[in-house]
Amino acid sequence: MNKERIIKILTFITNVLVALYLGLFHILSISQSINKICLLFMFLICLLTFLKRERFIIPKEFLFLSAFYVFALLSLLWSPEPSVGYRLCFRTIPLLLVMTLLLYNFVRQNKNPEVLVCAIYMTGIVLTVAMVVVYGGFRSLVGFMKTGLRLGGLINNENDVGMGLAMASVVAFYLFLNSRWWHSVFSFVFAVMAMATGSRKVVLILVLGGFLTVVSLLDFSKGKGKKNCAIIGGAIAFVGVCFALMFKISAFSSIKSRFLTMLSSLSNKVGGDGSTDTRMEMIKVGWEAFKSHPFGGVGVGTSSLLGFGTYLHNNFIEILASLGGVGFFLYYASYGVSFLRTFPLFKNYNRMAFLAAIINICWLVVQVGLVSYETKDTYYYLVLLSVLSGIQRDDMENEKQNKVKRSFVLVD
Repeated sequence: MNKERIIKILTFITNVLVALYLGLFHILSISQSINKICLLFMFLICLLTFLKRERFIIPKEFLFLSAFYVFALLSLLWSPEPSVGYRLCFRTIPLLLVMTLLLYNFVRQNKNPEVLVCAIYMTGIVLTVAMVVVYGGFRSLVGFMKTGLRLGGLINNENDVGMGLAMASVVAFYLFLNSRWWHSVFSFVFAVMAMATGSRKVVLILVLGGFLTVVSLLDFSKGKGKKNCAIIGGAIAFVGVCFALMFKISAFSSIKSRFLTMLSSLSNKVGGDGSTDTRMEMIKVGWEAFKSHPFGGVGVGTSSLLGFGTYLHNNFIEILASLGGVGFFLYYASYGVSFLRTFPLFKNYNRMAFLAAIINICWLVVQVGLVSYETKDTYYYLVLLSVLSGIQRDDMENEKQNKVKRSFVLVD
């Protein structure tokens, strides 16, 4: 077997592992064993880079993430309880960084950002099948849904399952409008399953993702006013259908109730939601911690010592409180640089770039209700956005010179 054949086989295997891993990781009972798949595809990426003698590239946006990690490590020096942040600094964040850089280089070398889109899509399929199996079959699942109880807790945290399904629904909806009609079936199924989890973040993702998808189709050239009005009307209709499902069908009574009580809490009315009230208190406490330690925060991971015994359930406040303004800038600068470097693709109406932007915007918005800087989903989505501009730069470079200089590490 020649070298080229081996490389093709290893590339195919790695693509399959990457596509399956994100979905399987959301199933709590097997997530630890599935981590071995992550280690395996990381090893295969290293092997492929060696066999193909490819250069290993570190994009600028990930330099900011690396600096964020270094700063988190330094924060142990002023943390009141450094041991609380050891897991993050010596296991979670460094492993995520390594995975991110390897995944970025693999996708960029093979020019296949589609594998990351497939991973998000596969998450919806995997979680939908898991819901059917765990809840005793399709009929039994429908019966559970009619009760209006929150589903997904037997698979993982309901919010985690719901967000995975909602992201897959947005991807399928985007593909439906841009390619094949049958993606609409998957988008609908994923959306129904997501709303059945009762997660309020699902509503944000579905409404925002659907709206941005439709808006991305707007054409601002002359004479396209009627078409744009029709598209905007479609976006409003999409939002209306989402809310109609939530308010009229018994299967979604849980998400309706939780959504209304959240609004009551936010407007300080009677009958508010305890979860929302607690999160609002977390924001206040976290903000006070930031004002007391504006430069470096109270130390990575030690937000749990601020009175709630857990993290602050808001990624923006969590980073501000734990790592101060410096940590906040370093972390979110990676997003800023990625969006800026992808901007030329938006101007050229690159459909993959629009999809990557929609996914990351949705994820940034729901970060008001979760801590995401230590979750794998975050880095998958960011790699998808970042790698597109990297592939474009490679194409432009190849046009200028036929032979690319090889080196071990190149800061791009």
